[in-house]
Amino acid sequence: MIHYNITLFLPTNETAVRQYRFLVALLITLIVAGTGRAAAIEVAVSIAPVHALIAAVMDGVAVPSLIVKGGASPHDYALRPSDATTLSRADVVFWIGPDLELFLSKPLASLADKANVVTLARHAGNGKRDSHIWLDPMIARDIVHIATTVLTRLDPANAGRYTANGDHMARRLD
Repeated sequence: MIHYNITLFLPTNETAVRQYRFLVALLITLIVAGTGRAAAIEVAVSIAPVHALIAAVMDGVAVPSLIVKGGASPHDYALRPSDATTLSRADVVFWIGPDLELFLSKPLASLADKANVVTLARHAGNGKRDSHIWLDPMIARDIVHIATTVLTRLDPANAGRYTANGDHMARRLD
């Protein structure tokens, strides 16, 4: 925590009072600006199993948003307005792909210019026909590696944290 020792003086004339108020306002602005942190990137993840992997990589930085919550199935899920808002705010979206989450195909296509969309079945699926790729520990480790690489590229300020978290999670999956 940063502590500031400020000696106050009380001005006596009107010009000095205005200068004093200006200096106090400037000092407060500088203190607030100096203690701020860069905003973490916004990350959205389609389903809970992948969310757990991405959240492990992001631990200590931010918590990714989950699209398909609770016991809902991605096979027949209907996008809600709050989900659309989450997607529109995302800097990066991780999803398995259209074979599992067809409901996301059109919304993600509309984000092509704004967000980085990572189709995990294309990158980590190793040509498997089953879209439940996270069930294979080797592919789950690939998902962790992909997430680490993408997050490090998009948020270099937290690259060390992502790398350490990704390495830890990959070891757990071995």
